[in-house]
Amino acid sequence: MKLNYQAKGWLVLLFTFSIFIVRADTWTDPDTGYTWTYSSYGKAAQIYGGYKSAAISPKPTDVVTIPATLGGKPVTSIGDYAFFGCSGLTSVTIPDSVTSIGANAFSGCSGLTSVTIPDSVTSIGFGAFYGCSGLTSVTIGNSVAKIIECNPYTGAYDTAFGGCAQLAFFSVDPANAAYKSQNGLLLSSDGKTLVCGVNGDVTIPDSVTSIGEGAFSGCSGLASVTIPDSVTSIGGTAFNGCSGLTSVTIPDSVTSIGGSAFRGCSGLTSVTIPDGVTSIGGSAFGGCSGLTSVTIPDSVTS
Repeated sequence: MKLNYQAKGWLVLLFTFSIFIVRADTWTDPDTGYTWTYSSYGKAAQIYGGYKSAAISPKPTDVVTIPATLGGKPVTSIGDYAFFGCSGLTSVTIPDSVTSIGANAFSGCSGLTSVTIPDSVTSIGFGAFYGCSGLTSVTIGNSVAKIIECNPYTGAYDTAFGGCAQLAFFSVDPANAAYKSQNGLLLSSDGKTLVCGVNGDVTIPDSVTSIGEGAFSGCSGLASVTIPDSVTSIGGTAFNGCSGLTSVTIPDSVTSIGGSAFRGCSGLTSVTIPDGVTSIGGSAFGGCSGLTSVTIPDSVTS
């Protein structure tokens, strides 16, 4: 019997999924009473949760230390949704065994005020700390090489630290080769891309040439921002939901403004777009209910 390409594709998928089917195990810490859900992958263990259930039960109301080993294996991954919606979590200690933090791992942990990413972690998933409204500071270790900002399933910019309305400061280990901190902001190592912004009164360094997608998304506490003449592009959703922003000066150096860049900036009353801008993305100023005037130059072609 010959299989067509579609049938072969389904067999490949079924085989692939069968490889990754693992048994969920639990362990109850006799000292804290918390029960952890985890799975074993080869020589390592991963804690994980779901959209409606966290990896830890009952949901924590204070300080939590993630176990370094479960089932006799090192915990190397904080899986997707591991602490999703754990609003009572006030502090978390991540062991040095962990190398990755999954998507939405701490999303909605509104009681979390600060977080330290250890040197062992190399990647942080999209939306990992999204909506941590009480988070004020983040310390990033020397090995983080990738912070995933875009949800591959929806294409939306579910930024790792988006919606953190009180986030005021990033600190990055000087030995980190991918990122650095300046003026409390998270920048690429060469200083050219603003990766994640903060709240308050912000001055973007002169080294920055692009404000990344979703950089200030959900920073409702952003009161003012000074954009230097070095900036040539403002990425999609860069200032999405910055409702506290009342005015913004876009320098002449900017040539493009991405889609939904200022969407939901309800405090903006007027915007002047400089002569250098040639493109303005869809819904760039959508939901700007306070906007009464916009000046668009002849240079804009789309």
